[in-house]
This record gives sequence, C-alpha cells and structure tokens, in this order.
Amino acid sequence: MEIKQLKELVFMEYIKNEYLTMWDAPTINGHPEWQMFFDLAEAGLIHTEPAELQEAIRDQNREEMVVECADIIIRTLNFCSRLQLPIEKALINKHEKNMKRKKLHGREI
Repeated sequence: MEIKQLKELVFMEYIKNEYLTMWDAPTINGHPEWQMFFDLAEAGLIHTEPAELQEAIRDQNREEMVVECADIIIRTLNFCSRLQLPIEKALINKHEKNMKRKKLHGREI
C-alpha cells in the first residue's frame, strides 16, 4: 500500500469518528484565529504518542512498541490530511535530503 492510500484509509476513519468536525472549526463566535488553537491541540496529541512508545520500550513490550509507532504515523497522516499538507512529497524530499548528509550528519557522536 502506498502512503497516499494509507493516508486516505485512515482519514476515512478519522471522519467517521467525527474527529474532523471536532478539530476543523475555522470560526467560533466570529473568531477565525481559533483554528490555530485547534491545530496546536491536535498536534499536541501527535506528541503524546512517542511518550507512549517510550513507556512500551521501558516495559520491553514489542507488541505495544509497534502499536505506538502506528499511532504516531496515523495521527500525523490525519493531521496532514485535515490541513491538506502534502506529506507524501515532503517525505520523499526529506529522504532525498537525508541521503545526501554525511554519516551522523557530520558529527562525531
């Protein structure tokens, strides 16, 4: 499955579970700037997933590690879908940039 297909698949579930209507609120009482707060809140939830991954690592629970890695990807893809961010292109561009970097980004450690 390509990233674009996965992105569409998880976003359909996101919409079905009404996350889109929860996070996409461009104006509240005539204040369009509220959308930024919703975007920050949703981005914060992406941030919680690596913390849960760290707990799984501490517990040496490989099954939970892979679930938390999936959660990181799913939350990120949904955020990008809602904001129509071209994550597929960004991933390719970032990978190409990383391939040109020196070992350890030129650092000794």
